[in-house]
Amino acid sequence: MQSQTAPLPPFSSVLKSNDVEDPVNRYLHRTLAYLFVKSIFNTRITPNMITLSTVVIGFAAGCAFIWGTPTAMLVGGICLWVAAILDGADGILARAKKLQSEFGRALDGSADTLVAVFTVFPAFYHIWVTHHNPYHLVLMVPALGLTVVHLATYDFYKEAYLRGTRPGQGGGARRR
Repeated sequence: MQSQTAPLPPFSSVLKSNDVEDPVNRYLHRTLAYLFVKSIFNTRITPNMITLSTVVIGFAAGCAFIWGTPTAMLVGGICLWVAAILDGADGILARAKKLQSEFGRALDGSADTLVAVFTVFPAFYHIWVTHHNPYHLVLMVPALGLTVVHLATYDFYKEAYLRGTRPGQGGGARRR
């Protein structure tokens, strides 16, 4: 367990390689995630707790999308954005506290898939209720399926790329 006075490592040392980060994640989401980690770094909050909270917040987003009022849609969007930020915070915290594990990586990938299912299906449900177009229901199946396939293949190839280009580093933080 980290001592109460342990300093948070610098931002650049707890990020994944820029080779596997898109600009929105790199400059916006990871910055906000780092600020969140800074606020909880010397607490007992673990990376896996953050990952599980991401699932809960993603589920709340899906519930808001099903509710479907304009306010609920805004709340759902905000929840989904918070889930995206927390999706980076768990890894930043794991690298900062040196708590990385294969279980944590698997949990993170599973959480990403659950958040996708919890939000894509309800979003299409909302579109169906609003427009009653059967094509929207037909499109939901490939949208949900391809989202899950994308998440699984992206994680796999990202880790394989990082292991191949940075032996021993995997999805860990950048080394200078």
